[in-house]
Amino acid sequence: MRVAEYARQFSALLVYVPHVSNQDRTKRNKFLKGLRPDLYGMVLSGSPVTYIDAVNRAVDIEESLMEVEASIQPTTGRTYQPVQDAS
Repeated sequence: MRVAEYARQFSALLVYVPHVSNQDRTKRNKFLKGLRPDLYGMVLSGSPVTYIDAVNRAVDIEESLMEVEASIQPTTGRTYQPVQDAS
């Protein structure tokens, strides 16, 4: 699931836990704990202060990771052909 979709679902569920939705720090922490482990560490390293900061940072990082993955050319199907020495 993409971060933006997770954030939408997370926000929709906040109506059922007003004690979380009323405290930005708690909301931020709960959101962070639901992220994929690789994103969690990267987002947390930026020390987001608010829930919105955490969401924006997570979305930005995920998009950057996806751009990097898309730019890497797949190597499947390629075989190594050593060049034979002419001597």
